[in-house]
Amino acid sequence: MNTYTQLQLDTFHRAAAGSPPYLGANWTDLSGDSSPTIVSDKATVSALSTHCGSFYTASVLPSDQYVEVVPYFNSDINSYAYLMARGNPTTEDYYECYIGPYDGNFGFQVRTGGTATPLASYTVGAQFVNSITIVDGYVLRMECQGSVISCYYNGVLIAQGIDTTYTSGYAGMRLYSDVQAYIQVTQFDAGSIYTGYVVSLGLSPSSVTYPTTSTGTITLSQAAPVGGIVATLMSSDTTVATVPSTVTILATDTTATFTVTSLNKTGTPLITATIGSGSYADATLDGTGASGVPNSLMMIGVGV
Repeated sequence: MNTYTQLQLDTFHRAAAGSPPYLGANWTDLSGDSSPTIVSDKATVSALSTHCGSFYTASVLPSDQYVEVVPYFNSDINSYAYLMARGNPTTEDYYECYIGPYDGNFGFQVRTGGTATPLASYTVGAQFVNSITIVDGYVLRMECQGSVISCYYNGVLIAQGIDTTYTSGYAGMRLYSDVQAYIQVTQFDAGSIYTGYVVSLGLSPSSVTYPTTSTGTITLSQAAPVGGIVATLMSSDTTVATVPSTVTILATDTTATFTVTSLNKTGTPLITATIGSGSYADATLDGTGASGVPNSLMMIGVGV
C-alpha cells in the first residue's frame, strides 16, 4: 500500500501572503502568468481573462509525488483549476490536469515549453472528459508513480496515462477565469509517495528479566523518501511493556530503532509497527525472564 508524506502545504492565510497579497515567498510564477492573490484566506485569479500559475518552490519533490487542491467556483462558465506535477517553472515543462464546472470539463496532458500534448498512452479514461459532475469543495488530485500519471476527483480515479518525459520537479497550480474571482482555492497540498513496506520488526533481546529495556528495530523494503516515514508503534499489553507512540525512519534510511520498556509484570506482549495504510510487522517480547530463551526475534506476522 502507498504511504503519503506531506512535504508542501498552503492554506492561503492572507496574513502570510506578503504585500501585495500574492501567494507568498515559496511560490514562483510561470512565465507570462500573473500570480494568484490571497482574498479572504483563499487563492484567486487576480484579473479578468487570465491564467494565474505558480509553482511551490520550497523543495523539489521526489519522482513519486502527488499534488492536490480544493477549489470553489463562483459560476460555471469558462473557469478551470489546474494541477501541475514534476514541474520546471523556468522552462514550463510539467504534467498537468485540469477541471472546470462547465459540462464537467477535464483535461490531462504533458507540457513542454508551455505547449500541451497528450500523454503517450492512456490506461484509464482519455485526454479529455466532459461528463464529470463538479461541486464546490471537491478535491482534485494528481499522482506520479514511475511512468504512471493518475488523476483523481474526490478520490475516484478518472484518468491514468503512461509517460516518461519528467522524473522530478516542483508541484504547483494554475487558476483560469474570464470573470473576476471566478475560481478560488482554499488549500494546496503536495508531497511524496512511498511504495515500500515493512519487512520485519526485531527485538534485541527478545527475552528480558523485568524491569529492563529491549531495542526494537523496524526494517523497510526500500529507503524512506524525502521527509521520512513515520511508523506507529503499539504494545498489546501496556501493563507488561510500553513503546513510544511513533518512530521515524529518516529519508534514505531503511531502518530505525526504538526502546521497549518492560514493567514489573510477567507477560508476552505483541509489539507492532505499522506504516501508511496498513503495512506492518510484529514480534513478541518474552517478559518472564526465564533462562534458556534465545535472544532472537520471535516473528508473529508481516502484513503489506
